[in-house]
Amino acid sequence: VAHLSGAACLVASPDGAHLYLLSDANRPDDAAAQTVVFRSDDQGQHWTWMAAGFFPEADRVADNLTPYFYNKDEVWAWGSPGTADDEASADPSGAIPTGVYYS
Repeated sequence: VAHLSGAACLVASPDGAHLYLLSDANRPDDAAAQTVVFRSDDQGQHWTWMAAGFFPEADRVADNLTPYFYNKDEVWAWGSPGTADDEASADPSGAIPTGVYYS
């Protein structure tokens, strides 16, 4: 039995072959990277930490993502809008970046 404190969202691929647990738990190795995401390929009997994350460029907090599985090989996710205070996303035109991410 595993326990995860905090918020999490369980998402399944359309064919049910893969489960993703998108959490708000901080990573043990790098607080600036996306929060912890787990994947199961056996209906939740075993879980693997996805160290690279799940669309990490779309949102740093994984449980904020709402992935849309188009089919078993294609996934879309909306990116979180930037903020005016986010200097990393500063654009001279004043635009705030957001986007659709595809895998």
